[in-house]
Amino acid sequence: MDATLYDMETDIWEMNNLARDPAYQAVVDELKEAVLKHYARQEEFLPAEMPRVVPRSTWDISFPFKPWEKTEVLQEL
Repeated sequence: MDATLYDMETDIWEMNNLARDPAYQAVVDELKEAVLKHYARQEEFLPAEMPRVVPRSTWDISFPFKPWEKTEVLQEL
C-alpha cells in the first residue's frame, strides 16, 4: 500500500503527495506506526468466531417496494 500525505491547508485538492518527499519520511513512518498500533488494539475486540451471516433469502422484504412509503413498522409510529 502506498502512503499518502497531503497538506490540507495549502493543497486542498490533494495534488502534491508529500509522502514521496524524503523531508516528510519521519512523519509518514510515525503515522504508519500509529495505524498499525490502532489495528493491533482493534483485534482485541474481534470475536473468536465470527457470527453467521443471514442469507438474503431469509429476509422478509417484498419487492417491488416503494421506499418513500412507510412500512407497517413505520406506520405504527
